[in-house]
Amino acid sequence: MTYTAYAVSVEAAWVDFNGHMTDSAYAVACSAANEAFLEHLGMSAAYRASRGLALYTVEATLRWLRECHLGDQLRARSRVLSYDTKRLRIQTTLIAAASDESVFAGEYTYLHVGPDGVAAIPEDRRLVLAAAADAAEADATAADESP
Repeated sequence: MTYTAYAVSVEAAWVDFNGHMTDSAYAVACSAANEAFLEHLGMSAAYRASRGLALYTVEATLRWLRECHLGDQLRARSRVLSYDTKRLRIQTTLIAAASDESVFAGEYTYLHVGPDGVAAIPEDRRLVLAAAADAAEADATAADESP
């Protein structure tokens, strides 16, 4: 499954004196999209509050693809790339709503942690991640096969 519910407008605080979205603002917008995706997967703030477990970002690969300006509407496309018993990798792409062009892409690796350090992802969450990864792969395959 590719998660597409997150959208945002480029804010005034995100724009530099040249009228372009700052480097850090892309990362902020993408991080917010990731949090929305993790919430959708049942692994965000409520997960930590109820189980005492959380995901911690340990690596991010970021690519700036196009400029954005004040007021530009962005939407995100997020998907699970892979997971194991203690790690989750996701990819999020920010897309300019007006042109449907990718403007920023990030790949993130998270470690699953508990009060005593790295902890196994519970079985119920691994099942959700498996379903999301399978659906994302099916989405990618369908996109590759479309004319």
